[in-house]
Amino acid sequence: MDKKGSQWKELVSSVAPTLAGMLGGPLAGVAVSMLAENLLNDPQATEDDIAVTLGSARVEDLNKLKLLEKEVRVQLKELGIREHRLLYDDKADARARQRALKDKMPGILAVLLTLGFFSVLTAMITGKVAPENEAVLQVMLGALSTAWIGSMQFFFGTTQSSRDKTNLLMR
Repeated sequence: MDKKGSQWKELVSSVAPTLAGMLGGPLAGVAVSMLAENLLNDPQATEDDIAVTLGSARVEDLNKLKLLEKEVRVQLKELGIREHRLLYDDKADARARQRALKDKMPGILAVLLTLGFFSVLTAMITGKVAPENEAVLQVMLGALSTAWIGSMQFFFGTTQSSRDKTNLLMR
């Protein structure tokens, strides 16, 4: 990378760190488009065009960059809230389905997962596992614990979803 190409990214990094983080990853194209549109009012502008503009950045350009940083942070926060909301709605839909159909299968699966998880855990703690089977049971314990946690979250909710629900209701 040439010196000019590096300098504009350093400037973006110092003024708009979130945006600069996007430039270094899979969202680089989005970040370049945002910079092109907001700094140059040209959605078709290239990285070279941005480098030229920021190479001789004026106060107005830096102010635009700071404003863009704030907008990006707000948008990322909204996306995070939407993602949490989708997860919450998904669990709520599954719970509503279970109630509507009076489906006993999720409860049966939760009991079986609980029995399996604690049986494997007890066998490993008490040393009732042959050494040649220990690796397989460790993998099984990891899978069972992941499934068991998901099952418990389905029935009892989670601290995070409760916190998110409270935050959404407070708006």
